[in-house]
Amino acid sequence: DGEALFGRTSQMMAIARAAIEELRGSRTLRLTATPSFASRWLAVHVPDFEALHPGLQVDLDVSTDVRRPAAFDIAIRSGLGDWTGVRATPLFPVEGTPMLRPDLLEGRAMTGPEDLARLPLIPSSDWPRWFDEQGGRPPNLNLARRSAFPSQDLAAQAALEGRGAALLSPRLFRAEIASGRLVNPLPFVLSGPEQYWLVEPRRGAGSIAPAFRDWLLSTLL
Repeated sequence: DGEALFGRTSQMMAIARAAIEELRGSRTLRLTATPSFASRWLAVHVPDFEALHPGLQVDLDVSTDVRRPAAFDIAIRSGLGDWTGVRATPLFPVEGTPMLRPDLLEGRAMTGPEDLARLPLIPSSDWPRWFDEQGGRPPNLNLARRSAFPSQDLAAQAALEGRGAALLSPRLFRAEIASGRLVNPLPFVLSGPEQYWLVEPRRGAGSIAPAFRDWLLSTLL
């Protein structure tokens, strides 16, 4: 009964908030996203959406934990999409391919995973799976006792500083590849099983949320 009451009252509050925003001549989109998606994609593309909707204010909350449905209009999260109380639409898989600064390759032939294993590897829990899917895990790969980075964004910064090879999404870090700041010498891209998701509360949201959802999906596809 409490859940049913919460759902109905949340819908009422969302409708009221949208009506107040219309009267004020301004609209607010409460958007929450993971750090890598926020810095590598939203920071570049959200101004395009704002240009289509004058008077819009985007309140961006950068976080990885799952917010209460009443606290956001749109969320971008990575995972398996099994959250309760929300609608989750898949965007694209979580990906990883080795990227490193080009000067680390000087004088080195890079023809397979065994060549990559001779370089410093920036810790990621997905390295063992990447090597396994390439034909076997090198015996000297030992990441269990090394500090891991909580986001690809931080791993990318370490790679840009020349600390080694990082497993990064070619979709989110295409600008670094295009500029030559990072290279991906081996073509294999680890994909899934986790994905990026567009998450919406099951209650109604602000009037601008459906427009943002449709714009995001059309831009990514």
